[in-house]
Amino acid sequence: MTTKSVGWILVGIGVLTMVFAAVNVVLVFAHRADPVGFFSFSGIGIDTGQLMPVPALGQPETPGVNLEIVPPGMINQTANIFAHMLLMGFIVNIGYKLASLGTQLTRTIEVKLRGLPPDR
Repeated sequence: MTTKSVGWILVGIGVLTMVFAAVNVVLVFAHRADPVGFFSFSGIGIDTGQLMPVPALGQPETPGVNLEIVPPGMINQTANIFAHMLLMGFIVNIGYKLASLGTQLTRTIEVKLRGLPPDR
């Protein structure tokens, strides 16, 4: 295969890679696809039993309630979407590098020599 045909193949692969990543990001933000599931955090909560003063002798201890401030679903979804965007950014960068290499291979190489007399 010639360098031009390899260059055009690399341009096609690079452009398709970038289009795939862009469509995948749009589908994730439109909630038609799930982001890559990297994280599984627990929620952020406060134990109200630790906020109460220590009971005096003879008084019953009041049980504390665990108040959830941020649910785990919100934390996981935000972290997973961020990780998905980072991963798709790397994939777009790889596609760009392939397409750039392909365009360099498809160009014709012109060498202009100065100072040498033309052959007759």
